Amino acid sequence: MLESRRLLEMGNRVHWYMVFISLFLIAFYFVCLQAEVAHSYILFLSIIINFVLDFSYFFCVWIIIFSLSTFYHDRIFPVRPFVLSFVRLCMIIGLDCIFSIADKIVRGGFTI
Repeated sequence: MLESRRLLEMGNRVHWYMVFISLFLIAFYFVCLQAEVAHSYILFLSIIINFVLDFSYFFCVWIIIFSLSTFYHDRIFPVRPFVLSFVRLCMIIGLDCIFSIADKIVRGGFTI
């Protein structure tokens, strides 16, 4: 019981770190757009950002399922990790939308 809650809290912390890494990489991507950087480097950076965001989606789903599993075994619902997972999921979806729009404009241009 206590081990599952500790594992859930550790997963919660790791997921926050992944969100901060995503924020840093997206900010770095926009900084690289302002500087003179090789196109292959920007392509590599966008692949890394997509990987981190997709991994964050799956990790969030794991935390939600693990929260429900902990509730099933302990009969005490872990509200904070469950709710914060949805908050982080909304943040990641927003970051993914912003990054996808910016990346599409950078690669294909802006057409009216």
